[in-house]
Amino acid sequence: MHVHATTFDSANGYGKVACSVLRCLDIVGRSYTISSFNPIPECLHKFHAKKDADVVIAEPSSRIPGPVQFTMYESSLLPKDLVAVLNKRKLIIVPCEQNKQIFKASWIRSTVEVCNLGV
Repeated sequence: MHVHATTFDSANGYGKVACSVLRCLDIVGRSYTISSFNPIPECLHKFHAKKDADVVIAEPSSRIPGPVQFTMYESSLLPKDLVAVLNKRKLIIVPCEQNKQIFKASWIRSTVEVCNLGV
């Protein structure tokens, strides 16, 4: 599995999610590679690869190709340009029911599922 994330810095929200995904993949024994446009922590360099993503963990405007994206948005509706980008995904994972409602109200045709983040 190839995971592309905005960041793998656990001080950042998307970075925390990305690191959690990698820990879960480790737990279930699934191999993975990673990529990011931002610096990758030294401990993850051995997993770095340039290839198409299976999962994208990034802001809604990310144009990295891949069938699945974890993202979030804080507004009542998504801008039309983001809708066009997100409708290219097969599955969008959001952290709360409010985001799911916003995405569906914004004409997202892709499947949207909620994966709550632990607090």
